[in-house]
Formats: sequence, C-alpha cells, structure tokens
Amino acid sequence: MNVIKEECYKRDKYFRIATETAKQLYFFALWAGEFKCKKDFYINRKDFKSYLLIYTYNGSGILKTKSGQFDIEKNSITFIDCKEYHEYYPKEEEWDFKYFHFNGSNSKNFYKYITNNGITPVISNCVNEIETLFDKIIESVKSKLPEHICSKNIYKILTNIVLEQSETNMLEYIDAMNYIAENYMDNFNVESIANIYGMGRSSFSINFKKYAGMSPGEYIRKCRIDASKSLLKNSTMSVEKIGYSCGFSDVSSFIRTFRKVVGTSPLSYRKGK
Repeated sequence: MNVIKEECYKRDKYFRIATETAKQLYFFALWAGEFKCKKDFYINRKDFKSYLLIYTYNGSGILKTKSGQFDIEKNSITFIDCKEYHEYYPKEEEWDFKYFHFNGSNSKNFYKYITNNGITPVISNCVNEIETLFDKIIESVKSKLPEHICSKNIYKILTNIVLEQSETNMLEYIDAMNYIAENYMDNFNVESIANIYGMGRSSFSINFKKYAGMSPGEYIRKCRIDASKSLLKNSTMSVEKIGYSCGFSDVSSFIRTFRKVVGTSPLSYRKGK
C-alpha cells in the first residue's frame, strides 16, 4: 500500500504528459518540483513507473529500499527506481530538495550503472552546476518547453555523474584489468586479485563489473580463453600444455570452460570445425 504525506513548508509540483515522440526518442520528465519538508513528510510506495532524481540542497533525509537504509546528506543526489519498494523522509527537522521523475531513452541502464543495481542510490559527490540543471528541468516541466531541451539536461546530469564516478574510481579497475591481461597464465582467482587492491571480494566484484561490463571471473576466463585460441591456431602445443600455459589447473577444466565459452572443443576449434 502506498503512503504519501507531502507535509511541506513549500510544495512546488508540476506535471507533464509526454508525447509519443518523447517516449520513443528522449528522456522525459513526468513530475518535477521542490519540497521544503516538515518533519511529518513521508513517502512509502512501489509500482510507480518512473525513475526519481533528488538533489538535496539543505538538511538531510533517510531512504529505505530493499537494499537497505541510506543517509541523504546536503549536496547529494539520490537515484530511485520507483517501480521497486522505497520510502524516504526527513532525518531531522529540515530537509529541502529539488526533484524530478523521469523515464525514457536509456533510463534503466543509467540507473543500473550509476547505483550498482540499487546498492548505492545516494551519490555524495555532485556534478558541477547540479542545482542549475535541476532548475532548468523543473522550468521545462512547469512551462511546457520543447521536450528535447528537458531531455538534454537530464542526459547531462546522468552522463556527468558517470564521468565523475569514473574519474574518481576507474583507474584502479583499469589497472586490475591490465594486471589480469598480463598475468592470466598465473594461478590466481578473484579473491587473490581483490586482495592485491586491498578490497573484499564482494565490493571488488561489484565495482569491477560496473567499469568492465563483466565480472572479474568472466574477465579472467576471457583472457585465458582468448590466449588459448591464439595458441591453438598458431602453435603445435598439445591441448593439455595450452591449458596449463593459459592458467587452467587441469586439462579437463580447460576443455570444459573452452567448450562453454566458444561452443566447441579446443581440438575441434584447432581443426576449424
């Protein structure tokens, strides 16, 4: 059951119906506005078909989702998939924020990428001019400006978040990818790679997949299989020796993995079948 108590000192809320063109081509905002919340403000809902971005410019709030509870601090962005269960409310006496509900274009993939599938929905380091961009989107909805203008500003917020996250965190994962690519023949696993970078296996795996597009286990397997394919075509080494030289612990494991990834056995691949 959805519970919506918009108890506010200030409550600006604007609605717009998207055209079919916007639904097919653009990001489009459905609701937008600004809330200066009273302490009794409370939202609890699910099955609302939109994504929500909140910019907190004063005070603080609490967000609860199926992934856990999160603090929303001043100068942060909160990213919510409103189809999933979520609730949010002031942490103390004050919570002032600007927001917009949106959908369309590549919204789902941006949400999954930025939040690690909802695991980190609050982004503390905001992009430059974030409040100005929110104001432009609110004005677009309020004044019914051309939809591509709103879409451009939503896209700018999302891409800038991605770029800022990448600049902050990507280098160590690029380094991990290079390490794996250069040392695939060694006997290591995901946990041992995570240890090199001083991380737990779980957090390392989540963030590696975010930046590489595949899990570290998949990337290790890819490097080993790619190297074995080259040796099968360009050397006379036995299948067993190729498996060992590419980091597999035994020939059975090599053949099983090769068949799963490539769709045929190493020997058949070598023969061109």
